[in-house]
Amino acid sequence: MVISDWTCAQREALQWLEENRRALSADHQTIWNFHEPSWREYRSSRWYMDRLEREGFQVERGTAGMPTAFRARWSSGPGPVIADGMLYVMSGYLGSLGGSNANVLLAFSIDGK
Repeated sequence: MVISDWTCAQREALQWLEENRRALSADHQTIWNFHEPSWREYRSSRWYMDRLEREGFQVERGTAGMPTAFRARWSSGPGPVIADGMLYVMSGYLGSLGGSNANVLLAFSIDGK
């Protein structure tokens, strides 16, 4: 797909990513430097929860009795649900970057709206 064929929303999303590239890269490095193994992502998940709260999300910590699990909600009013749950895990995937774990953040909608 050529950028000129993109919708207005797609172009706006790309522009936002370009404008925030340095901050996103710094965030990635923060998590990367925690060096937490799979199923022991205490500092990383706390960082994500704190960050989401600073951005205006309501964060439920310890979802389903799991200390690193959380649920974050934000709304601008009535409308579709984009993500109604998130799961952050270290994948344990030993990739091409020196065998380091990869971060995975899964977002999903329970009701499909």
